[in-house]
Amino acid sequence: MAQAAGVRAGARAARPPVSRLRAAAAAPPAPPPAKRSSAPLFLLVAGLVALTRLPFLGPGFGADPDAWRVAWAARVLATTGRYEASRFPGYPLQEMLSALIVRGGPLALNGASALLSAIGAGCFALALRRLGSRDAAIAALALASTPAVHLASLTAMDYAWALGFALAALALALGGRAALAGVLAGLAIGCRITSAGFLAPLALAFAHVVPPGSRLKAIARFGAAAIAVAVLAWLPVMLTYGAGFLRFYESGTPRLLYVIKNASVDLWGIPGTVALAAAVGALLVRGARVPRETSAPGAPRLTAAWASGIAIYALAYLRLPIKAFYLIPVVPFALLLLAQRLPRPAFVAVCVALVASPWILEVSQPGRLDSPGWTTGTVRLEAGGRPWVLDLLHGPVLVDHARRERGMRYVDRALEAARRLPGESVVVAWDWLPQIRVRLGGKRDGRVEYVYRLTAAELAELRSRGAGLYDLAGAEEENVKVDGVSLRENGSRPLVEVP
Repeated sequence: MAQAAGVRAGARAARPPVSRLRAAAAAPPAPPPAKRSSAPLFLLVAGLVALTRLPFLGPGFGADPDAWRVAWAARVLATTGRYEASRFPGYPLQEMLSALIVRGGPLALNGASALLSAIGAGCFALALRRLGSRDAAIAALALASTPAVHLASLTAMDYAWALGFALAALALALGGRAALAGVLAGLAIGCRITSAGFLAPLALAFAHVVPPGSRLKAIARFGAAAIAVAVLAWLPVMLTYGAGFLRFYESGTPRLLYVIKNASVDLWGIPGTVALAAAVGALLVRGARVPRETSAPGAPRLTAAWASGIAIYALAYLRLPIKAFYLIPVVPFALLLLAQRLPRPAFVAVCVALVASPWILEVSQPGRLDSPGWTTGTVRLEAGGRPWVLDLLHGPVLVDHARRERGMRYVDRALEAARRLPGESVVVAWDWLPQIRVRLGGKRDGRVEYVYRLTAAELAELRSRGAGLYDLAGAEEENVKVDGVSLRENGSRPLVEVP
């Protein structure tokens, strides 16, 4: 009894007076804690990414001939007002915007890609912060440093443009901005039609952040805005080519080794591939168990969003697995998924490996004009019955820069040699043709005509005219592969020797 009375007395003593409760109820609520500004994070990431691009914006528009095709299409539009797809199915928004700045040359077009990649990385950092990640900056730098992403941002092509707009749409989607996110997604589709693969993951992201009562309405606003902007962007292509624009480059399926190489070391780099393989192995061992501390909290809808993005682009890549660039959209989805599944230290380690990937370790095949030479730090390997070069001291960015320099020098020598040819001559240029056309302003230089390939009938017609026939590096092999006829057996000679 005495003990119970003591408990009651203690409870009465702990209870605040009624007057104090009324005063507390009348007082205004305490202000919410101030949110950290996102601007410093965005500017830090975007600035660092831009700085890593500036020294490598040349020479030329890029090692990929498609970059020179973009430059040509932009020049045609700028000088004639006529839209011409750089290659099918077309990349209209990027091509049209490039026409506005093409007079600035490689620095302008490559610089625009670098700028879009920096903006995209900054937006990816904002998206991670909105998901509660404490490693937003290093993860965004890892995205921008992934070798395929880094290399794409140094050329005149559309990959960095599409990714930049798509990542801005992702950040807006996670902020609940339906219409504006749809506009940015539509711009991404206008740059590259395969950016439509972002729509489903972004819709699932909306389903996570928007309250249930307004969820369907927000997703509908997002989808309507994206489709409307995309249709407007694609009008020039549809008006110029009609329904025939919807065609894709066909080149056959490469060997399985190249398919795997594109999806691994060419996409992620060697350090990044090793780190990712270890991380995925750890996830398989752990199974469905989620560690206590991850870089970003997970949620079923978000997991489904990121996994669906990976699946969409992996299947699209298998349709035409010829370039690592086609897998660039997988990179942000993979990082988002790993951020919510890996232990935080492991996720940071993967990001650090990706940041290092552009600068160290590159594997390539020797014996071609664009292959690196034997230098200190290179190791000869054998894989798939073919020789390979592993460069220990130069990563993909440095090797690509040297490749671009060699390519420009080779075309310099070819153009100089062609000007000394006697009489009418035809040069089969293959993938060197886009660069030659941009540099000459066309496919003719005096009495010399440059062509991509030649059929048997065209070769016979040239022989009947007595025209001289020459070829550039790689043209003989490509002509035999595609047209089934040897240039050399029809009297062609190398225009210049490959060093």
